[in-house]
Amino acid sequence: MKVNISNLRAIASKHPLGCIMFAAIAVRLLAVIFAKGFMASDDYFVYLHIPWLWAHGVNRWFEMDHPSGFSIIYPGANYLFFCAVRLVGLENPDVVMSLNRALHAAWSLVGVYYAYKLALLIAGESNEGRRAAFLAGLLAALLGFLPYGSVRNMPEMVCLPFVMMALYYGERALHASHSVGWRNALFAGVAIGAAFIVRYQALAFGVPFVFIFLMKRQWKPAAAFAVGALLMALVQGVTDQIAYGKFFGAPIQYFFYNAEHSSEYVIGPWWRYAVLLIGVFIPPFSIYFLGATFKTVKKAPIAFWGTMFFLVVHSLLPAKQERFIIPALMPLCVLGCCGLMFLRDSRPWQWTNRFARPLWIWFWIGNAILLVFFTFHYGKRGQIESLLYLYHHGDAQYVLIDRTDDDTWLPCLYLNEPEDHFVWIGNDSDWKGFSDYRANGGAIPHYLLILSPHNLQAHVQAFAQHGMKLSMCEHFGPGPLEWLLWKANPKFNSPNDVYVMRVEYE
Repeated sequence: MKVNISNLRAIASKHPLGCIMFAAIAVRLLAVIFAKGFMASDDYFVYLHIPWLWAHGVNRWFEMDHPSGFSIIYPGANYLFFCAVRLVGLENPDVVMSLNRALHAAWSLVGVYYAYKLALLIAGESNEGRRAAFLAGLLAALLGFLPYGSVRNMPEMVCLPFVMMALYYGERALHASHSVGWRNALFAGVAIGAAFIVRYQALAFGVPFVFIFLMKRQWKPAAAFAVGALLMALVQGVTDQIAYGKFFGAPIQYFFYNAEHSSEYVIGPWWRYAVLLIGVFIPPFSIYFLGATFKTVKKAPIAFWGTMFFLVVHSLLPAKQERFIIPALMPLCVLGCCGLMFLRDSRPWQWTNRFARPLWIWFWIGNAILLVFFTFHYGKRGQIESLLYLYHHGDAQYVLIDRTDDDTWLPCLYLNEPEDHFVWIGNDSDWKGFSDYRANGGAIPHYLLILSPHNLQAHVQAFAQHGMKLSMCEHFGPGPLEWLLWKANPKFNSPNDVYVMRVEYE
């Protein structure tokens, strides 16, 4: 065993980036295979469902009298993906989404690469610096949530490689000679502009860049960074002009909508994200690790102040969802690992070195548990498996949905049928609408999906009163993590289980 560990250390020392990328690829492949479904509603209903509708000829968003508020560039990329798979005749939703997850996982590797490069730039080429950079890259590759998030259609994850590019080239610009500094700054500006297009709030990372360049009297890098960012803003503006007839219409609509409605969503105190990050990096290690990030303020002012400004802005905004600060996770991996290296060399803090090894061991044990839970987490399993069951059954072009106890929408993509092939039942008005639908000669659904029923027999009796006899076909329950969340807090979490019924009409 000792020989094997020695060999692994020798390989990691000789090929640190290769080892990091191998680990990142391996765990992301597992996520591609096992981390099916979706996490947040936007993960599917905005960035997947809308472009899927576009690919099927449905003019969603563009029929409104105002811009949607979402940039169409990232959904547009998913639209091209759906067009491509249809062009080659690939229809199976399960296979299509596996390919979609694989493409997102591949894109996330860019962020891991730049995490290592940024850490090496900050920590230096010494043995200690290389070790810190290796740890930072490994953490960016294997931090509990990130491999799972890498296969999701979340703008917070998709913008992350651009954020890491911006921080890397921003730091290079700050330390490069005047002859090449402006080029790195230009790349940083383009990257932060691209991150803004995917996720508007990512622009917060770039705000300190210009101030730092100006404070250090680096006029050309400051101008080049601004030009790069403005070029990408122009791309957004022209796209909105073509799509909506209003230059920069989507970001403006997004800003005013959230200014008016932000308090209607999940809100929390200013310290909510601080507590969340302490949990993500696993206490008590997280206190030690996050505290060490402040040791990078002089060595990495671009990365440090960009990340801090992003976190402060989100902490001050009333709307607070956990996914909003995902773009800060990789930068914190880099800053924390580099900060710990600087902390070890700082005389007043050398006493903390005695705790470093046990704290790291504790972190990797806890992180491994989270990594397994997330990487094998099948989000909304019941909903998706029930639709895939009907898809493979082949005779369910029209489906009844009973959402009386769980007022949610289903991801229609997984049946590969348009929205108007789903008939939703939730209240008396819906029953009347279905009766009128049948009376007017509408297609008759022969399958029913009952969403998370409190009392299954009560639902069967309700349909019997409307002349429909139900027989059980299949039941699909939640994944393990989803089940745990439901059991821990049933008031705010649904089990997301679905009963598939065959319907016979009297």
